[in-house]
Amino acid sequence: MLAGPIASALVLADYEKAGARALARELEGWLAKRGVRVEVRPDVRAFGVERARACARGEAPARPDLLVVLGGDGAILGAVRAFSEAPVPILGINLGQVGFLASTPAESWREALASVLAGEAIVEPRMRLEAEWESDGERRRALALNEFTLQRSSQQGMIQAALWAGPDWVTNYRADGVIVSTPSGSTAYSLSAGGPILEPSLEALLVTPVCP
Repeated sequence: MLAGPIASALVLADYEKAGARALARELEGWLAKRGVRVEVRPDVRAFGVERARACARGEAPARPDLLVVLGGDGAILGAVRAFSEAPVPILGINLGQVGFLASTPAESWREALASVLAGEAIVEPRMRLEAEWESDGERRRALALNEFTLQRSSQQGMIQAALWAGPDWVTNYRADGVIVSTPSGSTAYSLSAGGPILEPSLEALLVTPVCP
C-alpha cells in the first residue's frame, strides 16, 4: 500500500489521444474536490525534457505523492523516465490500444482513484535496469523500465556478444542484436523478437537475441 495519504497529484496526459483533454479536466476537478493539490501537464515528453533540465541545474521540482498518466504504455514509459532518479507511484489510465503498463481502463478511473485515496490500493514494485557503457571516451549511464538493446549499426554485419552473470559465463550470441529486458519489458521489443511474456512481479531478467 502507499506510504501515506495523497496530498498532491500530477496528471500527465497525452493530449494526442482521443478524450485525453476532457478526461484530464474531469480528473482535476474530481481530485480537487477531495482536497488533493493537482497539476495537469498536457505533454508527457515535453514535461520529461523540462524536468531533466531542471534536475541538471539542481532545481528539481517537488515530487508529487501520486502520478496519474493518461495515455498508453508509451506515456507510462515517458513518465517513468521523467522520475527515474526518484520514482513516484503511478496510476496508468489506458487511452491507447495496448495497456500492459497502463492497465486501468478509462471508464474505471473513478473506482481506481477512490481506492488510492482510501489507502486501499496496492503498490506493485517493478524492476528496472541500469546500464553503463563508454562512448567517445566518455562513460555513460542510463536507467530503463523496459529494456536495453545492443544492436549492430546499419553498416556492419551481425554482432558477437558474450553473456555473463557476475563472474560466470553463460553463453555467446551472434545476432543482429541482443535485448535485455525486465518482466515489464517482456511485452515490448522482446516479444516482437520471439521472447516469452513474464509475470511482472518476477525477479528475473530476459535475454532475447534479435535474428540470431
